[in-house]
Amino acid sequence: MKRIALFVTIGLVVAIAIAVLVLEGRHHARMHHFAGYGPHIDVVLGDSEIGRKDMYYARLWNFSMHSIYIEGCRLPGGYVGEGVMYSWDVQRWNASSKSWDSLRGADHWVSSPFGSFDIASKCPRDALEMTRIPPLGAEILGWVYKDWVTTGEPVRMAIHTSLSQPPSQQLIFYTNTFVVNRSLALPPAEKF
Repeated sequence: MKRIALFVTIGLVVAIAIAVLVLEGRHHARMHHFAGYGPHIDVVLGDSEIGRKDMYYARLWNFSMHSIYIEGCRLPGGYVGEGVMYSWDVQRWNASSKSWDSLRGADHWVSSPFGSFDIASKCPRDALEMTRIPPLGAEILGWVYKDWVTTGEPVRMAIHTSLSQPPSQQLIFYTNTFVVNRSLALPPAEKF
């Protein structure tokens, strides 16, 4: 009986190890880096409502045993849109000031690391909502459209975890720097 339990335990450990190796290998093949334990953020090229391969999304993965909570603003629907809007900045490195600038409109940069539009001040208190990212879950929390950054400089996204706390009092997730490549964008697919 002890022998059977030992074989089952060894088999379970080997199966988990193989699953982790396969997942890490797939992630490395697609993203060119490994993902360790804990929160992990990637930039993924995707489609917008008006084109294909024209939007860069920041996807936060939770590779841990605990949930991650992100505070956002529930949109009312209609023209404004549906879903939850999170706070994020698109940033580029300013070599002359040795600091990060924030994007505030298409190719308009302000010399503040968190100088994007203030979503928190426009969100009614009753629309604040916590999003739970469970273990092994993922959520898209920010994006950059191809025409927002046309300079070809490396940028990054800074994802805020709270709308009600100032940046100095909250956890902020940063993507690796990436270059917005407008030449990859495609027109919308024709629908028959």
